[in-house]
Amino acid sequence: MNQMTSMIHFPWRRSFLGAMPLLLLTGPICSLCPVWAQVDLEARSIQGPGMAHVGRPVLVRVEIASLGAPPFGEATARIVISQDELLDAGDPVVATFQDSTFGPRGVVAEIPPQQAEGLVYFGLLVTPMPGEIVTSNNRRLGNPCSIVRTDLCLDDPAPLELFVRPTDPEPQSLDVTVQNAGSPGSLLVFTVEALAPAPFLTIWPPTGFAVGGSPGSSILLSFDHSGLAPGSYLTTLRFENFLDPADFEDLPVRLTVGEPWFHPGDRLIGRIEESGATDQVGFDALDGMVLRISARTTRGNLQPTIEILDPSGEREAVLRFRNSSRSIQRAVRLRHSGSYQLRIKGGGGSTGSYRLLTGRKLPGKAQNRSVKARPGPDGSSAATPILLLPGSVLDFRVRPNARFSGPLGLLFETPAGSFYDIAGFTAPDPEGGLVISGLPITLGGRYVIRTSGFGTRAGEAVRLKIRPHQPPPGGDKLYLR
Repeated sequence: MNQMTSMIHFPWRRSFLGAMPLLLLTGPICSLCPVWAQVDLEARSIQGPGMAHVGRPVLVRVEIASLGAPPFGEATARIVISQDELLDAGDPVVATFQDSTFGPRGVVAEIPPQQAEGLVYFGLLVTPMPGEIVTSNNRRLGNPCSIVRTDLCLDDPAPLELFVRPTDPEPQSLDVTVQNAGSPGSLLVFTVEALAPAPFLTIWPPTGFAVGGSPGSSILLSFDHSGLAPGSYLTTLRFENFLDPADFEDLPVRLTVGEPWFHPGDRLIGRIEESGATDQVGFDALDGMVLRISARTTRGNLQPTIEILDPSGEREAVLRFRNSSRSIQRAVRLRHSGSYQLRIKGGGGSTGSYRLLTGRKLPGKAQNRSVKARPGPDGSSAATPILLLPGSVLDFRVRPNARFSGPLGLLFETPAGSFYDIAGFTAPDPEGGLVISGLPITLGGRYVIRTSGFGTRAGEAVRLKIRPHQPPPGGDKLYLR
Protein backbone atom coordinates (compact mmCIF):
# COMPACT_ATOMS: atom_id res chain seq x y z
CA MET A 1 0.00 0.00 0.00
CA ASN A 2 2.94 2.34 0.65
CA GLN A 3 4.09 1.59 -2.87
CA MET A 4 0.70 2.56 -4.25
CA THR A 5 0.62 5.86 -2.38
CA SER A 6 4.14 6.71 -3.45
CA MET A 7 3.04 6.59 -7.07
CA ILE A 8 0.18 9.07 -6.52
CA HIS A 9 0.92 12.77 -5.95
CA PHE A 10 -1.67 14.48 -3.80
CA PRO A 11 -1.30 18.12 -2.65
CA TRP A 12 -2.91 17.26 0.66
CA ARG A 13 -1.30 17.12 4.07
CA ARG A 14 0.50 14.03 5.36
CA SER A 15 -2.12 13.49 8.10
CA PHE A 16 -4.78 13.02 5.41
CA LEU A 17 -2.56 10.72 3.41
CA GLY A 18 -1.93 8.72 6.50
CA ALA A 19 -5.64 8.20 6.92
CA MET A 20 -6.13 6.90 3.39
CA PRO A 21 -5.06 3.31 4.04
CA LEU A 22 -7.66 3.09 6.80
CA LEU A 23 -10.29 4.57 4.47
CA LEU A 24 -9.50 2.08 1.67
CA LEU A 25 -9.61 -0.89 3.99
CA THR A 26 -12.91 0.04 5.61
CA GLY A 27 -14.76 0.89 2.35
CA PRO A 28 -16.74 -1.70 0.28
CA ILE A 29 -14.28 -4.27 -1.05
CA CYS A 30 -16.29 -4.96 -4.27
CA SER A 31 -16.04 -1.26 -5.25
CA LEU A 32 -12.36 -1.82 -6.03
CA CYS A 33 -12.62 -5.42 -7.40
CA PRO A 34 -12.05 -5.72 -11.17
CA VAL A 35 -14.82 -7.17 -13.41
CA TRP A 36 -13.09 -10.55 -13.73
CA ALA A 37 -13.69 -11.21 -10.05
CA GLN A 38 -17.46 -11.64 -10.70
CA VAL A 39 -19.10 -14.92 -11.78
CA ASP A 40 -19.16 -15.02 -15.59
CA LEU A 41 -20.01 -18.19 -17.52
CA GLU A 42 -19.39 -18.34 -21.27
CA ALA A 43 -20.98 -20.70 -23.82
CA ARG A 44 -17.74 -21.04 -25.70
CA SER A 45 -18.53 -23.60 -28.42
CA ILE A 46 -20.98 -26.24 -29.66
CA GLN A 47 -20.43 -28.72 -32.48
CA GLY A 48 -22.93 -31.40 -33.55
CA PRO A 49 -23.05 -33.78 -36.52
CA GLY A 50 -23.78 -32.46 -39.98
CA MET A 51 -26.63 -34.95 -40.40
CA ALA A 52 -29.00 -36.47 -37.85
CA HIS A 53 -31.98 -38.85 -38.05
CA VAL A 54 -35.31 -38.03 -36.43
CA GLY A 55 -35.93 -39.88 -33.19
CA ARG A 56 -32.29 -40.88 -32.82
CA PRO A 57 -29.50 -39.84 -30.37
CA VAL A 58 -26.51 -37.80 -31.51
CA LEU A 59 -23.28 -36.79 -29.82
CA VAL A 60 -22.75 -33.05 -29.46
CA ARG A 61 -19.41 -31.53 -28.36
CA VAL A 62 -19.79 -28.47 -26.13
CA GLU A 63 -17.53 -26.24 -24.04
CA ILE A 64 -18.51 -23.96 -21.16
CA ALA A 65 -15.87 -21.66 -19.66
CA SER A 66 -15.71 -19.67 -16.41
CA LEU A 67 -14.21 -16.24 -17.03
CA GLY A 68 -14.64 -14.69 -13.58
CA ALA A 69 -14.77 -15.81 -9.99
CA PRO A 70 -15.34 -19.52 -9.40
CA PRO A 71 -19.11 -20.20 -9.48
CA PHE A 72 -20.93 -21.70 -6.53
CA GLY A 73 -22.59 -25.03 -7.44
CA GLU A 74 -23.15 -26.64 -10.82
CA ALA A 75 -23.70 -24.87 -14.12
CA THR A 76 -26.91 -25.82 -15.99
CA ALA A 77 -27.08 -25.72 -19.78
CA ARG A 78 -29.45 -26.74 -22.59
CA ILE A 79 -28.82 -27.86 -26.14
CA VAL A 80 -31.48 -26.75 -28.59
CA ILE A 81 -32.08 -26.99 -32.32
CA SER A 82 -33.25 -23.88 -34.15
CA GLN A 83 -34.86 -23.48 -37.57
CA ASP A 84 -32.90 -20.25 -38.06
CA GLU A 85 -29.77 -18.56 -36.80
CA LEU A 86 -31.57 -16.94 -33.87
CA LEU A 87 -31.83 -18.78 -30.57
CA ASP A 88 -35.12 -18.15 -28.78
CA ALA A 89 -37.45 -19.70 -26.22
CA GLY A 90 -39.42 -21.64 -28.84
CA ASP A 91 -36.50 -23.78 -29.99
CA PRO A 92 -36.88 -27.47 -29.10
CA VAL A 93 -34.62 -28.64 -26.28
CA VAL A 94 -32.80 -31.84 -27.21
CA ALA A 95 -30.58 -32.18 -24.12
CA THR A 96 -30.11 -30.65 -20.63
CA PHE A 97 -27.04 -31.19 -18.47
CA GLN A 98 -25.31 -29.92 -15.31
CA ASP A 99 -21.63 -29.82 -14.50
CA SER A 100 -19.32 -28.31 -11.90
CA THR A 101 -16.24 -28.59 -14.10
CA PHE A 102 -15.51 -26.56 -17.18
CA GLY A 103 -13.94 -27.33 -20.52
CA PRO A 104 -14.85 -29.48 -23.56
CA ARG A 105 -17.22 -32.41 -23.08
CA GLY A 106 -19.59 -34.61 -25.05
CA VAL A 107 -23.36 -34.60 -24.50
CA VAL A 108 -25.86 -37.08 -25.94
CA ALA A 109 -28.86 -35.27 -27.46
CA GLU A 110 -32.09 -36.85 -28.76
CA ILE A 111 -33.64 -35.57 -32.00
CA PRO A 112 -37.44 -35.56 -31.42
CA PRO A 113 -39.44 -38.15 -33.44
CA GLN A 114 -41.81 -35.40 -34.61
CA GLN A 115 -39.00 -33.13 -35.81
CA ALA A 116 -39.53 -32.01 -39.40
CA GLU A 117 -36.92 -32.77 -42.02
CA GLY A 118 -34.67 -29.93 -43.15
CA LEU A 119 -31.83 -27.71 -42.00
CA VAL A 120 -31.50 -26.74 -38.33
CA TYR A 121 -28.79 -25.19 -36.15
CA PHE A 122 -27.49 -26.50 -32.85
CA GLY A 123 -27.47 -23.98 -30.01
CA LEU A 124 -26.00 -23.90 -26.50
CA LEU A 125 -27.83 -21.97 -23.77
CA VAL A 126 -26.16 -21.62 -20.35
CA THR A 127 -28.48 -20.70 -17.46
CA PRO A 128 -27.17 -17.59 -15.61
CA MET A 129 -25.92 -18.29 -12.08
CA PRO A 130 -26.70 -16.14 -8.99
CA GLY A 131 -24.64 -12.99 -9.11
CA GLU A 132 -23.84 -13.30 -12.81
CA ILE A 133 -24.22 -9.88 -14.40
CA VAL A 134 -22.81 -10.35 -17.88
CA THR A 135 -25.12 -12.86 -19.67
CA SER A 136 -24.67 -11.85 -23.29
CA ASN A 137 -22.10 -14.64 -23.70
CA ASN A 138 -24.34 -17.36 -22.22
CA ARG A 139 -25.59 -18.53 -25.61
CA ARG A 140 -23.76 -19.82 -28.64
CA LEU A 141 -25.01 -20.71 -32.11
CA GLY A 142 -23.46 -23.88 -33.48
CA ASN A 143 -23.15 -25.59 -36.81
CA PRO A 144 -25.98 -26.35 -39.26
CA CYS A 145 -27.33 -29.91 -39.34
CA SER A 146 -29.58 -31.68 -41.88
CA ILE A 147 -32.41 -33.54 -40.17
CA VAL A 148 -33.31 -36.59 -42.24
CA ARG A 149 -35.77 -39.44 -42.03
CA THR A 150 -35.39 -43.05 -43.19
CA ASP A 151 -38.30 -45.10 -44.52
CA LEU A 152 -37.85 -48.78 -45.31
CA CYS A 153 -39.94 -50.20 -48.14
CA LEU A 154 -39.67 -53.14 -50.48
CA ASP A 155 -39.40 -52.54 -54.19
CA ASP A 156 -42.12 -55.19 -54.61
CA PRO A 157 -43.97 -56.08 -51.38
CA ALA A 158 -46.22 -58.75 -52.97
CA PRO A 159 -46.01 -62.21 -51.34
CA LEU A 160 -43.42 -64.33 -53.10
CA GLU A 161 -43.84 -67.95 -54.19
CA LEU A 162 -41.27 -70.12 -55.93
CA PHE A 163 -42.31 -73.33 -57.71
CA VAL A 164 -39.87 -76.18 -58.16
CA ARG A 165 -40.48 -79.73 -59.30
CA PRO A 166 -38.97 -82.54 -57.24
CA THR A 167 -36.82 -83.47 -60.24
CA ASP A 168 -35.28 -79.99 -60.60
CA PRO A 169 -31.57 -80.54 -59.87
CA GLU A 170 -30.31 -77.23 -58.52
CA PRO A 171 -31.22 -74.77 -55.79
CA GLN A 172 -32.87 -71.58 -57.03
CA SER A 173 -32.13 -67.96 -56.10
CA LEU A 174 -34.21 -64.79 -56.16
CA ASP A 175 -33.49 -61.13 -55.41
CA VAL A 176 -35.51 -58.86 -53.13
CA THR A 177 -34.77 -55.14 -53.38
CA VAL A 178 -35.00 -52.87 -50.31
CA GLN A 179 -35.54 -49.15 -50.89
CA ASN A 180 -35.04 -46.14 -48.63
CA ALA A 181 -38.01 -43.87 -49.33
CA GLY A 182 -36.81 -41.34 -46.74
CA SER A 183 -34.85 -38.12 -47.14
CA PRO A 184 -32.36 -37.94 -50.03
CA GLY A 185 -28.94 -38.82 -48.69
CA SER A 186 -30.23 -40.47 -45.51
CA LEU A 187 -28.67 -43.82 -44.63
CA LEU A 188 -30.97 -46.75 -43.92
CA VAL A 189 -29.36 -49.71 -42.17
CA PHE A 190 -31.63 -52.76 -42.10
CA THR A 191 -31.68 -56.39 -41.02
CA VAL A 192 -33.49 -59.42 -42.49
CA GLU A 193 -34.66 -62.45 -40.55
CA ALA A 194 -37.13 -65.29 -40.97
CA LEU A 195 -39.94 -65.11 -38.40
CA ALA A 196 -40.57 -68.87 -38.73
CA PRO A 197 -37.88 -71.54 -39.11
CA ALA A 198 -36.99 -71.99 -42.77
CA PRO A 199 -34.13 -74.49 -43.22
CA PHE A 200 -34.80 -74.50 -46.97
CA LEU A 201 -33.96 -70.77 -47.24
CA THR A 202 -30.65 -68.89 -47.02
CA ILE A 203 -30.61 -65.08 -46.76
CA TRP A 204 -27.52 -63.19 -47.90
CA PRO A 205 -26.53 -60.77 -46.62
CA PRO A 206 -28.67 -60.71 -43.47
CA THR A 207 -27.95 -56.98 -43.10
CA GLY A 208 -27.74 -54.20 -45.65
CA PHE A 209 -28.05 -50.47 -46.23
CA ALA A 210 -29.81 -48.18 -48.67
CA VAL A 211 -29.30 -44.47 -49.33
CA GLY A 212 -32.32 -42.23 -49.82
CA GLY A 213 -32.70 -41.13 -53.44
CA SER A 214 -30.37 -43.88 -54.71
CA PRO A 215 -31.00 -47.37 -56.12
CA GLY A 216 -32.06 -49.93 -53.53
CA SER A 217 -30.08 -52.73 -51.97
CA SER A 218 -30.58 -56.34 -53.12
CA ILE A 219 -30.90 -59.30 -50.79
CA LEU A 220 -30.37 -62.78 -52.28
CA LEU A 221 -32.76 -65.56 -51.26
CA SER A 222 -31.50 -69.06 -52.03
CA PHE A 223 -33.94 -72.00 -51.94
CA ASP A 224 -32.78 -75.59 -51.56
CA HIS A 225 -35.56 -78.15 -52.08
CA SER A 226 -33.37 -81.24 -51.83
CA GLY A 227 -34.97 -83.80 -49.54
CA LEU A 228 -38.30 -81.97 -49.34
CA ALA A 229 -41.51 -83.86 -50.00
CA PRO A 230 -44.02 -82.35 -52.44
CA GLY A 231 -45.98 -79.57 -50.76
CA SER A 232 -45.71 -75.95 -49.68
CA TYR A 233 -43.22 -74.52 -47.18
CA LEU A 234 -43.96 -71.08 -45.82
CA THR A 235 -42.13 -68.46 -43.80
CA THR A 236 -42.24 -64.68 -43.40
CA LEU A 237 -39.19 -62.47 -43.78
CA ARG A 238 -39.01 -59.29 -41.69
CA PHE A 239 -37.02 -56.40 -43.14
CA GLU A 240 -36.42 -54.01 -40.22
CA ASN A 241 -34.93 -50.53 -39.96
CA PHE A 242 -32.03 -50.86 -37.53
CA LEU A 243 -32.50 -47.29 -36.25
CA ASP A 244 -36.29 -47.57 -35.95
CA PRO A 245 -37.70 -51.03 -35.08
CA ALA A 246 -41.22 -49.73 -35.73
CA ASP A 247 -40.27 -49.27 -39.39
CA PHE A 248 -40.42 -52.73 -40.99
CA GLU A 249 -41.93 -54.74 -43.85
CA ASP A 250 -43.01 -58.38 -43.65
CA LEU A 251 -42.73 -60.47 -46.82
CA PRO A 252 -44.48 -63.86 -46.95
CA VAL A 253 -42.28 -66.35 -48.80
CA ARG A 254 -43.49 -69.76 -49.99
CA LEU A 255 -41.57 -72.62 -51.58
CA THR A 256 -43.85 -75.07 -53.40
CA VAL A 257 -42.43 -78.42 -54.44
CA GLY A 258 -44.75 -79.74 -57.14
CA GLU A 259 -46.68 -78.59 -60.18
CA PRO A 260 -47.05 -74.80 -60.52
CA TRP A 261 -50.47 -73.25 -59.93
CA PHE A 262 -51.71 -69.66 -59.93
CA HIS A 263 -54.82 -67.58 -59.28
CA PRO A 264 -55.68 -64.96 -61.91
CA GLY A 265 -54.36 -61.72 -60.51
CA ASP A 266 -50.94 -63.22 -59.73
CA ARG A 267 -47.76 -62.24 -61.55
CA LEU A 268 -45.81 -65.01 -63.25
CA ILE A 269 -42.06 -64.63 -63.64
CA GLY A 270 -40.00 -67.12 -65.58
CA ARG A 271 -37.49 -67.73 -68.35
CA ILE A 272 -37.19 -69.84 -71.45
CA GLU A 273 -33.53 -70.82 -71.55
CA GLU A 274 -33.50 -73.14 -74.57
CA SER A 275 -35.25 -73.12 -77.91
CA GLY A 276 -38.36 -75.27 -77.68
CA ALA A 277 -38.45 -75.30 -73.85
CA THR A 278 -41.75 -74.53 -72.11
CA ASP A 279 -43.14 -73.47 -68.75
CA GLN A 280 -46.56 -74.76 -67.73
CA VAL A 281 -48.80 -73.57 -64.91
CA GLY A 282 -52.41 -74.36 -63.98
CA PHE A 283 -55.39 -72.30 -62.80
CA ASP A 284 -59.11 -72.67 -62.06
CA ALA A 285 -61.64 -71.17 -64.46
CA LEU A 286 -65.37 -70.82 -64.98
CA ASP A 287 -67.40 -71.01 -68.17
CA GLY A 288 -67.53 -67.47 -69.57
CA MET A 289 -64.68 -66.12 -67.42
CA VAL A 290 -62.43 -63.62 -69.18
CA LEU A 291 -58.72 -64.27 -68.61
CA ARG A 292 -56.50 -61.23 -69.07
CA ILE A 293 -52.76 -61.48 -69.65
CA SER A 294 -50.28 -58.63 -69.90
CA ALA A 295 -46.83 -59.78 -71.04
CA ARG A 296 -43.42 -58.18 -71.33
CA THR A 297 -39.89 -59.39 -71.97
CA THR A 298 -37.23 -58.61 -69.39
CA ARG A 299 -34.22 -60.26 -71.08
CA GLY A 300 -33.31 -61.78 -74.42
CA ASN A 301 -35.21 -61.87 -77.71
CA LEU A 302 -38.12 -63.88 -76.32
CA GLN A 303 -41.43 -63.61 -78.16
CA PRO A 304 -43.83 -65.11 -75.59
CA THR A 305 -46.41 -67.51 -76.98
CA ILE A 306 -49.07 -68.74 -74.57
CA GLU A 307 -51.22 -71.77 -75.28
CA ILE A 308 -54.37 -72.14 -73.16
CA LEU A 309 -55.34 -75.76 -72.57
CA ASP A 310 -58.90 -76.59 -71.43
CA PRO A 311 -59.74 -79.14 -68.68
CA SER A 312 -59.57 -82.01 -71.19
CA GLY A 313 -56.08 -80.96 -72.31
CA GLU A 314 -57.21 -79.60 -75.67
CA ARG A 315 -55.77 -76.32 -76.92
CA GLU A 316 -58.52 -73.72 -76.62
CA ALA A 317 -56.63 -70.53 -77.51
CA VAL A 318 -53.18 -69.23 -78.45
CA LEU A 319 -51.94 -65.76 -77.47
CA ARG A 320 -48.86 -64.45 -79.24
CA PHE A 321 -46.80 -61.49 -78.02
CA ARG A 322 -43.95 -59.69 -79.70
CA ASN A 323 -40.62 -59.07 -77.97
CA SER A 324 -41.14 -55.90 -75.94
CA SER A 325 -40.01 -54.42 -72.64
CA ARG A 326 -43.40 -52.69 -72.46
CA SER A 327 -46.50 -54.61 -71.42
CA ILE A 328 -48.77 -55.95 -74.16
CA GLN A 329 -52.29 -56.99 -73.21
CA ARG A 330 -54.47 -59.82 -74.45
CA ALA A 331 -57.75 -61.30 -73.24
CA VAL A 332 -59.67 -64.49 -73.96
CA ARG A 333 -63.11 -65.72 -72.88
CA LEU A 334 -62.94 -69.29 -71.64
CA ARG A 335 -65.55 -71.85 -72.61
CA HIS A 336 -65.42 -74.39 -69.77
CA SER A 337 -65.36 -74.68 -66.01
CA GLY A 338 -62.52 -76.60 -64.43
CA SER A 339 -58.72 -76.73 -64.30
CA TYR A 340 -56.92 -75.02 -67.18
CA GLN A 341 -53.22 -74.88 -68.06
CA LEU A 342 -51.06 -72.10 -69.49
CA ARG A 343 -48.16 -73.33 -71.59
CA ILE A 344 -45.53 -70.64 -72.14
CA LYS A 345 -42.85 -70.90 -74.83
CA GLY A 346 -40.76 -68.74 -77.13
CA GLY A 347 -42.18 -68.11 -80.57
CA GLY A 348 -39.81 -68.99 -83.40
CA GLY A 349 -37.41 -70.67 -81.00
CA SER A 350 -36.68 -67.39 -79.16
CA THR A 351 -35.37 -67.39 -75.58
CA GLY A 352 -35.26 -65.01 -72.63
CA SER A 353 -37.07 -63.95 -69.46
CA TYR A 354 -40.67 -62.83 -69.15
CA ARG A 355 -43.19 -61.35 -66.73
CA LEU A 356 -46.91 -62.02 -67.05
CA LEU A 357 -49.54 -60.06 -65.14
CA THR A 358 -52.78 -62.01 -65.06
CA GLY A 359 -56.33 -60.95 -64.25
CA ARG A 360 -59.90 -62.12 -64.53
CA LYS A 361 -63.49 -61.01 -65.04
CA LEU A 362 -66.08 -63.42 -63.69
CA PRO A 363 -69.27 -64.17 -65.65
CA GLY A 364 -72.61 -62.88 -64.45
CA LYS A 365 -73.68 -66.25 -63.03
CA ALA A 366 -70.68 -66.11 -60.70
CA GLN A 367 -71.60 -62.72 -59.23
CA ASN A 368 -74.19 -61.31 -56.83
CA ARG A 369 -77.64 -61.22 -58.37
CA SER A 370 -81.36 -61.48 -57.71
CA VAL A 371 -83.40 -63.93 -59.77
CA LYS A 372 -87.14 -64.60 -60.11
CA ALA A 373 -87.46 -68.35 -60.66
CA ARG A 374 -90.52 -69.91 -62.31
CA PRO A 375 -91.26 -73.57 -62.90
CA GLY A 376 -89.78 -75.27 -65.92
CA PRO A 377 -91.59 -77.23 -68.65
CA ASP A 378 -92.52 -80.01 -66.21
CA GLY A 379 -94.23 -77.42 -64.02
CA SER A 380 -92.96 -78.87 -60.76
CA SER A 381 -89.56 -77.21 -60.16
CA ALA A 382 -87.33 -74.30 -61.16
CA ALA A 383 -83.59 -74.48 -61.84
CA THR A 384 -81.25 -71.56 -61.09
CA PRO A 385 -77.58 -72.11 -62.08
CA ILE A 386 -74.61 -70.63 -60.19
CA LEU A 387 -70.93 -70.75 -61.20
CA LEU A 388 -68.53 -71.15 -58.28
CA LEU A 389 -64.74 -71.36 -58.02
CA PRO A 390 -63.11 -73.79 -55.59
CA GLY A 391 -62.81 -72.17 -52.19
CA SER A 392 -65.99 -70.11 -52.56
CA VAL A 393 -68.54 -69.61 -49.79
CA LEU A 394 -72.18 -69.29 -50.85
CA ASP A 395 -75.05 -67.41 -49.22
CA PHE A 396 -78.52 -67.27 -50.76
CA ARG A 397 -82.13 -66.68 -49.78
CA VAL A 398 -85.28 -68.21 -51.31
CA ARG A 399 -88.54 -66.38 -50.75
CA PRO A 400 -91.85 -67.46 -52.45
CA ASN A 401 -94.30 -64.85 -53.70
CA ALA A 402 -97.87 -64.50 -52.49
CA ARG A 403 -99.29 -66.85 -55.17
CA PHE A 404 -96.91 -69.69 -54.41
CA SER A 405 -98.75 -72.94 -53.62
CA GLY A 406 -96.05 -74.61 -51.52
CA PRO A 407 -94.73 -76.17 -49.51
CA LEU A 408 -91.31 -74.92 -50.56
CA GLY A 409 -88.79 -77.58 -51.53
CA LEU A 410 -85.08 -76.94 -51.99
CA LEU A 411 -82.23 -79.00 -53.49
CA PHE A 412 -78.64 -77.99 -54.26
CA GLU A 413 -77.06 -79.87 -57.16
CA THR A 414 -73.25 -80.12 -57.59
CA PRO A 415 -71.28 -80.12 -60.86
CA ALA A 416 -70.95 -83.90 -60.50
CA GLY A 417 -74.74 -84.28 -60.62
CA SER A 418 -75.12 -85.27 -56.98
CA PHE A 419 -77.00 -83.31 -54.31
CA TYR A 420 -75.29 -81.39 -51.53
CA ASP A 421 -76.91 -81.82 -48.11
CA ILE A 422 -77.42 -78.21 -47.06
CA ALA A 423 -79.70 -78.81 -44.08
CA GLY A 424 -77.02 -77.75 -41.60
CA PHE A 425 -76.63 -74.38 -43.37
CA THR A 426 -80.38 -73.62 -43.69
CA ALA A 427 -82.62 -71.52 -41.47
CA PRO A 428 -86.22 -70.30 -41.92
CA ASP A 429 -86.76 -66.81 -43.26
CA PRO A 430 -89.13 -64.62 -41.19
CA GLU A 431 -91.16 -63.93 -44.33
CA GLY A 432 -91.80 -67.57 -45.14
CA GLY A 433 -88.71 -68.51 -47.13
CA LEU A 434 -85.34 -70.10 -46.41
CA VAL A 435 -81.92 -68.60 -45.77
CA ILE A 436 -78.76 -70.56 -46.60
CA SER A 437 -75.48 -69.14 -45.30
CA GLY A 438 -71.83 -70.14 -45.09
CA LEU A 439 -72.04 -73.01 -47.58
CA PRO A 440 -68.43 -74.04 -48.38
CA ILE A 441 -67.50 -74.97 -51.95
CA THR A 442 -64.59 -77.31 -52.64
CA LEU A 443 -65.36 -78.40 -56.21
CA GLY A 444 -65.54 -75.62 -58.78
CA GLY A 445 -68.04 -75.50 -61.60
CA ARG A 446 -71.77 -75.20 -62.31
CA TYR A 447 -74.12 -75.63 -59.36
CA VAL A 448 -77.93 -75.56 -59.56
CA ILE A 449 -80.47 -74.39 -56.99
CA ARG A 450 -83.65 -76.40 -57.56
CA THR A 451 -86.82 -75.08 -55.95
CA SER A 452 -90.12 -77.00 -55.93
CA GLY A 453 -93.63 -76.63 -54.55
CA PHE A 454 -95.22 -74.88 -57.51
CA GLY A 455 -98.92 -75.50 -58.12
CA THR A 456 -101.25 -74.56 -60.96
CA ARG A 457 -101.80 -70.93 -60.09
CA ALA A 458 -100.79 -68.31 -62.57
CA GLY A 459 -97.87 -66.12 -61.56
CA GLU A 460 -96.30 -68.49 -59.03
CA ALA A 461 -92.59 -67.69 -58.51
CA VAL A 462 -89.81 -67.58 -55.96
CA ARG A 463 -87.31 -64.78 -55.55
CA LEU A 464 -83.67 -65.83 -55.03
CA LYS A 465 -81.07 -63.43 -53.71
CA ILE A 466 -77.70 -65.04 -54.47
CA ARG A 467 -74.45 -63.87 -52.83
CA PRO A 468 -71.42 -65.99 -53.82
CA HIS A 469 -68.18 -65.06 -52.05
CA GLN A 470 -65.64 -66.09 -54.68
CA PRO A 471 -61.94 -66.34 -53.78
CA PRO A 472 -60.36 -62.93 -54.31
CA PRO A 473 -58.06 -62.37 -57.30
CA GLY A 474 -54.47 -63.37 -56.72
CA GLY A 475 -51.85 -60.80 -55.78
CA ASP A 476 -48.73 -62.92 -55.37
CA LYS A 477 -45.49 -62.91 -57.30
CA LEU A 478 -44.84 -66.45 -58.61
CA TYR A 479 -41.51 -67.64 -59.95
CA LEU A 480 -41.57 -70.53 -62.42
CA ARG A 481 -38.30 -72.45 -62.58
